Amino acid sequence: MAAEGWYILDSHGEIYAVKGVVQPPDRFYAIPKRVRGPEGYVKLPTLGSALDYLRRERPHYLFDDPYTGRVQPAVPHNHISGLLRPSQTLSDNVPEGLRRDALDLLEVLGSGEDLGFTGSLLYGLARPDSDIDLVAYGLDFGRRLYGRLARLRAEGVTASVGLSSLPSLLAGRRDSLQALQMAILHEGRKVLTGLFRGRLFMVKLVPWPHEYPESWSRTRCRPLGRAASRFRVLDAGMGIYTPSQYIVEPVESCPHPVSIVVSFRSRFAEHCREGEVIEVVGTLEEVSDGGRSFLRVVVGWEPEDTIVRIG
Repeated sequence: MAAEGWYILDSHGEIYAVKGVVQPPDRFYAIPKRVRGPEGYVKLPTLGSALDYLRRERPHYLFDDPYTGRVQPAVPHNHISGLLRPSQTLSDNVPEGLRRDALDLLEVLGSGEDLGFTGSLLYGLARPDSDIDLVAYGLDFGRRLYGRLARLRAEGVTASVGLSSLPSLLAGRRDSLQALQMAILHEGRKVLTGLFRGRLFMVKLVPWPHEYPESWSRTRCRPLGRAASRFRVLDAGMGIYTPSQYIVEPVESCPHPVSIVVSFRSRFAEHCREGEVIEVVGTLEEVSDGGRSFLRVVVGWEPEDTIVRIG
C-alpha cells in the first residue's frame, strides 16, 4: 500500500505526493505537487495553493473524511494511472552533480530496501540545485538510521542547516507563517535535515501501516477548535518520525487535559526534546479509538500553526 513518500500519477498526468500512513480503502490521501500548465508542469509550492487547485479543478478529489473529521484531499484509486515507490535508483535525466551527491549520500547512510529517494528525484523533475529527499520505512530501521545520521553529523560528514542555507529550506515552507522563527530555533540541531557537500537534504522516517496505532476504519478524530498553550515535553521518542508525536504536560493553566502534540508534516519531526518547554498553536482534537478517547493538539493544518521551544 502507498504511504508517505510515494507519488501518484493521476489520470490527467499530474503528480501528487501521498501523505500519511493510514489510508482510506478506495483512495490515497495526496497533495498535488506538479500540475499541467500551458508550457508544461507547474509547481504548487504551498498546501494552500494545492487545495485551491483541487477546489477549482479537481473537486472530486476532496472528500468528507470520517477518520480525520475534515474534508481531505485524496485521489480515488480509479483516477490513478501510476504509483511511484521510493527507489534507490535514479532516472537518466537527473543532473550529474545532483546524481553524484545523492548516490554518495545514500552510500554513506548504508543501503537497505526500506530506504529510497523521494520528491523530485523520484518523479523525475529535479534541477541541478534540487535538494536530496529520502524516506525510510519501519520504526526499527528508522531509529537505526537516525543513529547513523547522528554519527555522520558528529564526524562532520554532514553539516547542520545554517543561516546561509535557510532560504533554500524556507522556500518549501511558505505556508507556515512562523517558518523563519521555527527554523532559526530548531533546524540547526536536527540530523534528519542538513547539508551534504553543501547541498540541502531531508530524510523522513515513516512507520509501516501495521506499526501505526491508528486505523482508518476504527479511529475517529473530531476537531474542537483552535488551541494555544505551553507544554513540557515528557517523551520525544516518537518525535523523529512522520507523523511525529510528543507526549506533553501543561506548564500553565490549560482548559483541556491535553497529553499529546502531533503533526502529520515532516517539518515538525525531531522538533522537540524531552524536558523542553514548548509553545504550541494548532487544532484541538478529540480522538476516539477502540473504546478509549483522549485530547491532543494537531499542528500543521493551518498557516498559523507552530511549535516553538521557549525553555
